[in-house]
Amino acid sequence: MNMIRKRLETLRSDMKEAGIGICMIPASDCHDSEYVGDHFRSREYFSGFTGSAGTLVVTLKEAALFTDGRYFLQAGEELEGSGIGLMKIGEPGVPKLADYIIEKAEAPLTAGFDGRLAGAEWTLRLKKGLDRKGIGIDHGYDPAKRLWEGRPALTFGPVFSLPSEVSGEDTAKKLERIRRKMEEEECGIHILSTLDDIAWILNLRGCDIAYCPLFYAYMIITDREAFVYTDADLSRFFREDDPDFRPDLSGIGVLPYEDFWKDGLQRVNNCTGTGILSDKRRISYSVYMGIRDQERIRDRKAPSTFMKAVKNESELSALEDAHRKDGAAILRFSRWLSEKIRTEEDLSGLTEIALAKKLLSFRKEQEGFLEESFETISAFGDHGAIVHYSPDEKSDRPIGRGSFLLIDSGGHYLTGSTDVTRTWAIGDVSGKMKAHFTLVLRGMLRLLNLTFLKGARGSNLDLAARELFWEQGLDYKHGTGHGVGFLLSVHEGPQNIRWRIPEGGKPDAIFEEGMVTSDEPGLYLAGKYGIRIENEMACEKRYENEYGTFLGFRCLTYVPVDRNAIDLSLLDEREKKWLNDYHRLVYEKLSPLLSGEDLAYLKEVCEAV
Repeated sequence: MNMIRKRLETLRSDMKEAGIGICMIPASDCHDSEYVGDHFRSREYFSGFTGSAGTLVVTLKEAALFTDGRYFLQAGEELEGSGIGLMKIGEPGVPKLADYIIEKAEAPLTAGFDGRLAGAEWTLRLKKGLDRKGIGIDHGYDPAKRLWEGRPALTFGPVFSLPSEVSGEDTAKKLERIRRKMEEEECGIHILSTLDDIAWILNLRGCDIAYCPLFYAYMIITDREAFVYTDADLSRFFREDDPDFRPDLSGIGVLPYEDFWKDGLQRVNNCTGTGILSDKRRISYSVYMGIRDQERIRDRKAPSTFMKAVKNESELSALEDAHRKDGAAILRFSRWLSEKIRTEEDLSGLTEIALAKKLLSFRKEQEGFLEESFETISAFGDHGAIVHYSPDEKSDRPIGRGSFLLIDSGGHYLTGSTDVTRTWAIGDVSGKMKAHFTLVLRGMLRLLNLTFLKGARGSNLDLAARELFWEQGLDYKHGTGHGVGFLLSVHEGPQNIRWRIPEGGKPDAIFEEGMVTSDEPGLYLAGKYGIRIENEMACEKRYENEYGTFLGFRCLTYVPVDRNAIDLSLLDEREKKWLNDYHRLVYEKLSPLLSGEDLAYLKEVCEAV
């Protein structure tokens, strides 16, 4: 904390010299990515907070960090002694980030930040408030570039190509679909800076960001041409099954990454007399300011955002393969863990980190495994109440008996990505703990088995899982579900399942057939334990009648639920059937991959209740 205090002192001195009265440091990169490479961890550098979501605001006298409910406990611990106040987003009395900056900013000093890291739409709203106070914005103020000694370089790694049998659609056809949408919007040019969109369009994947198979790039699409700005070597690709394979990138120009700021924006500005298709929420303020005629911008979500969210048959088939392999790995881990618990009186050798490493070792045995899809959350006891807790050498603890072990983990495979959470009862747990576990299970099952009319949004569906919690005066401070990318970011829009209306009041996406979304209610008791059960599920058509088309979900995650933690008396007959149906599906999908003791264990844990 002394180090963080010194860094803040240095920052304030630099702000004074630059005429900056208030500085914002977001946890983003130039591409609005959720997870960022080491080069962009400036918010962490200046605050010490390691969570993936949060913004640091520093004035000449004070500092505050804004983060959401997933990180309240973690941020409270990591900020202690730093002099940085914690702003719990959404809690009573806590201002919105923009309102806080406007309130704290004082003329004649300006508000400074790196405009490449701030979204255009949000910054424009902020600017209106600052303008009313006569306060200017310096969006070229980059405290990391100025003050971060030893800052990691921005690096570009190798890329690889997805085979057509996995992607289900080549780049040329994707560009055709995008151009049709551009024509509908009367736009002759389209700007993309989001890495998952670019990777999806090109059917390429990279390794520039940990846990995300993406590569740094910008992209410009016109009615006839396309240009990719990246320092990744797109003339060379690797594929284990065919080292000489070359994807078809005809009609796509490849230019250096930094050339986007001159060549790319010049192409945009030279394309006169037509609209510019771009999403102000996903391009940075610096990109926005680089467009001369901003009135020509058609503020729309990128067409690829919706296209990649709706998985085609090839992608859904590949995802099932990935989830079967992932389920087999977790099943083997669960059997190994159950044996340790049954045979070893002293469990001190089983620490949170050791368990995460053991689970990873089982995943690595699976064909086509690439890497974890995010840092594994391995949490025992009260650590489970920290929603996005990940153990380090300092916090790592051995598991014991009488509490819950929560592991949220996932893998990237050549056939797709997984995200699954399971909570195990280690030894005997209390009746209240079983009741809480059963509540979470019931919420998960109710959403998984929901039938709903086409046109429903995630805000409509959230209550299916959350209603049970509210009936008991309980809640969980995160969404019930998020979209999952196809070997992209494990968190993907535009769809989600949450009851809160997002900032700006814009409605969430309508659910469509082929969308893959998580189902993950949870319960977290600070200082005691946490419980979460998470599956992925694909939206599909149920039936059609005079009232319209009815949709539902098909489960993609094949991992047994710990029956030792369930209070069966709290399940009604319908819920018991749902649980038995789920375990029947798990057995059907995993049994061909297992044999011997693993298969016998699968049969045991999937027996009907």
